[in-house]
This record gives sequence, structure tokens and C-alpha cells, in this order.
Amino acid sequence: MTTPEILDGIFRKQHEIGMTNQQLHDASGVPKASIERIKRGDTPNPTIETILALSAAVGFTFSNQPAPTPPIPETVKVNDPMLQILLAHYEKQDIDHSERMKRVTAHFNMLLAEKNRWIRTLSMIIGIMLTGFISILLIDIATPELGWFPHDASSIAIGLAIAGVLAVVLFVFVLKKKVSE
Repeated sequence: MTTPEILDGIFRKQHEIGMTNQQLHDASGVPKASIERIKRGDTPNPTIETILALSAAVGFTFSNQPAPTPPIPETVKVNDPMLQILLAHYEKQDIDHSERMKRVTAHFNMLLAEKNRWIRTLSMIIGIMLTGFISILLIDIATPELGWFPHDASSIAIGLAIAGVLAVVLFVFVLKKKVSE
């Protein structure tokens, strides 16, 4: 098959299954603008990676045979030390690979949930501390006769800077928590 024939087959399959260009982009990872340029003929020879990604997204095969299901790899390269320990633990048990992966995934998700719980707890503690610090600072600024802090401009600026840093730290913790969910 030539490249134009392959592309024609891919886009015909896309039309048959009723997939939009946005859905094709989401499924293949190929930028939507690239898909549209290929369809218009502005990119007559896309890379093999692009063709393979598009064909996999729509289920197009280069022959009449159904697309093969990729095998689950028996070995996985893992950089996370905790995941390496989990994999080593479950490899000692007499279970098949897919069941081992299910157990490792469940165990790892449990550990992530525990980590997220600690992050939420720390975020609340930092938030309470930040609220208390800002409240004390504002009360002291509003009532100078209390005299908790010196009332020169540099002291107030330092206090507000510390409050700002604590706010940023709290924001980062909350943001990381949201990303990990």
C-alpha cells in the first residue's frame, strides 16, 4: 500500500466510525492541526509514527487481518523505589503476571491514597498556621498599643513576606494534591 492509500483508509475508517478530528487527536495524540493538514493534502508524507498513531486510534489495519493485541510485557522498567519493592514482593508469589500487576496497582494506589491523606493534613495545618499568623499580624497592625511586633515598615514588610511564602507553600501542596487525584 502507498502512503496516500493508507491515509485514505485511515480517514475512511474515521468517517465510518463517526469519529471527529478532535476525537482522533485525543485518541492518537497527533495534533489536530496536523490531522487537518494531512486531510487537506498539505502534508502528503507524514511520519510513520503519525501514520501508526492515527491507524491505531481508528482501528485501521494494513491488511485484512484484525489488529493484533499488544502483549503485556513480562518485565517493566521502574524508577520508583517503592514500586520496585512492590514488584519484587509480588514476584515471589505464585500468581500469573496479569494478577500480579493488578495487585501491585491496587497496593500502589493504596499507598498514593495514604500519601494524599498526609498532604491534605499538612495543607490544613499550614493553612491554620498561616491564618493564625496573618490574624495576629493584622490585629497587631490595627492596634499598635499591643506591641507584639515592631511597627516600622521593614517589620511589616517582613511579616507580610513570610505570610506570602506560607500562602505559596500551601498553594503548592494543594495543587500537587489536585494533580495526583
